[in-house]
Amino acid sequence: MNDNVCRICNTGNNTEEYSLKEMMFGLQDIFEYFKCSNCGCLQIKQIPDNIEKYYPANYLVYPEPKVNKVKKYLGQKREMSFLSGHGLVGKLLISLFGFNDTDLIWFSEAHLKKNDHILEVGCGKGKLLFKLKEAGFKSLLGIDPFIKEDILYNENFKILKKDFQQIEDLYFDWVMFHHSFEHLENPASVFEKLNRLLKPKGNALIRIPIIDSYAWDIYRTNWVQLDAPRHYFLHSVKSMEYLSQKFNFRINNIVYDSTSFQFLGSEQYKRQIPLMSPESYYIDSNSSIFNESDIKRFNNKAKELNYSKRGDTACFFLQKIN
Repeated sequence: MNDNVCRICNTGNNTEEYSLKEMMFGLQDIFEYFKCSNCGCLQIKQIPDNIEKYYPANYLVYPEPKVNKVKKYLGQKREMSFLSGHGLVGKLLISLFGFNDTDLIWFSEAHLKKNDHILEVGCGKGKLLFKLKEAGFKSLLGIDPFIKEDILYNENFKILKKDFQQIEDLYFDWVMFHHSFEHLENPASVFEKLNRLLKPKGNALIRIPIIDSYAWDIYRTNWVQLDAPRHYFLHSVKSMEYLSQKFNFRINNIVYDSTSFQFLGSEQYKRQIPLMSPESYYIDSNSSIFNESDIKRFNNKAKELNYSKRGDTACFFLQKIN
């Protein structure tokens, strides 16, 4: 008898099962997942006891692309102007060339204020928070259980080696999960804790892979965003709506922000090429299986999918209901 009980909506006897391989590093270890017949969330059956094995020192560490120094400088000016609202050079560049950095495009929808108390969960060494600090934000905290040790920039900007559930006696205007929510063991307890940590009418941003997407439909077990066993839950819009309603949140907006990664990574996995392989586009683009025409086609397809709400990643903007 099948006893796969969904940890989101508590629906039992789910029979849609998948055996997924670890493919980022090409370890090929197999993990069992099932997809809920009600809310659509794909979830790991059992979290491995040795999960640290799958977060080695080179996790998500890719070679820095070679960028012209002038181009890099101008890019930083444009980025800082986008975040801060200041800087004549950056503003001019944005007016001339626009700004479509998918790692920051959520910012224009978030409406963060400089004095907001902001927490980022799963921040690594705090790259994004450091950009916010440089842009003038005054109260920043990041947490990540997998960093080596605490990083203390100053009294109002800290990165702590902590799990989300270890945060106590602090209250925030904004809590952000930039592709960290899918790595957390119990989404319901995360939402419950989130409600306690947010101030009245506080906001949360949750950026995650979305299973009700074109990429899942096309690639299935080769979909790069499955990322077994690190991604415990691959949510649907319905499963996020269920959690939000249950824990007193309103979803104010959903912005799809998928990129060419959904195609580049998944096409590699179809050919048994891990992300960290020497043949990978993300390690050496010149030695990869893709050409410039492929990249352009994938970028254009990602934009089309985001427009039609079929991209494989999305930003959920939530507000606490008092």
